[in-house]
Amino acid sequence: MGKLKAYIVNDKWNDAGSIVVWAETRGKAKSTALYNDVFDGYEYTELRTERVKDFDKYADTKKVPIQELLNMSCWFSCRKCGEEYLDYDKIADDEAFIDDVDYSNNDFVKGSVICAECKKKLEECRHVGK
Repeated sequence: MGKLKAYIVNDKWNDAGSIVVWAETRGKAKSTALYNDVFDGYEYTELRTERVKDFDKYADTKKVPIQELLNMSCWFSCRKCGEEYLDYDKIADDEAFIDDVDYSNNDFVKGSVICAECKKKLEECRHVGK
């Protein structure tokens, strides 16, 4: 088996979203991505790949720290309420926060994002329990 390389895989219309996979070749990255729920119903020819050499170092864990994805202009949904488009700018403006809890449905991301409203609710619950 050759060295695993990191690829971002998305559909050619960019409708389904993107995932990071590690594979030996672009073709194997696309084949691997087809097993992810994000691309359920898609054909091999409908996927495209982009090499991300900076993520090769995560091949052992297959988890990219969320901060690195945010730095690449990726956005995420709040892990609690699902609010979308939480990105680097919203984190910089304290409208969202990076959380240590991994997404249950995002197996390649280390960490998650939580919106300010959900973070406030969680903190209020923690204070009530003390």
